[in-house]
Amino acid sequence: MAAWEWRQLQDELKRRAAISLDGLQLRVEQLSRELLEVTSQLVEKLTWANQIRKTKPEQRQALGAYAVMRKKLTKSGKGVQDAAMRSGARREMTLARGAVPVWIMPLSEAAEAFDPRTTRFDVVVIDEASQCDRAQCLLFT
Repeated sequence: MAAWEWRQLQDELKRRAAISLDGLQLRVEQLSRELLEVTSQLVEKLTWANQIRKTKPEQRQALGAYAVMRKKLTKSGKGVQDAAMRSGARREMTLARGAVPVWIMPLSEAAEAFDPRTTRFDVVVIDEASQCDRAQCLLFT
């Protein structure tokens, strides 16, 4: 019995000695990257699932209506229906804004979507702030 165990241990030590440490290190690094990616995806999915549970049906409908109205705006912004679409989008945003914890949009769209007289934000990050005029930047401060 002892000889058999000794032989099993000897074979296992030989097998382990033949494994490349560099190869193992590369595999550990690869698996670490994969774990980080999968964890990131899991956090994203759980966050969205939680947000969906918190979102009321009226808010979901308002988000959809807001998106539709924004898409109907003409590029020039001076189309026959543009004023009505902007007004409707702002109305829908009033219902929808609590459904999304973070809004990412151009400053000009934020000024159209949110009424700066009644809307306050905890944080406003202005990317490319040098490209906006002072009046735009002061709207939400």
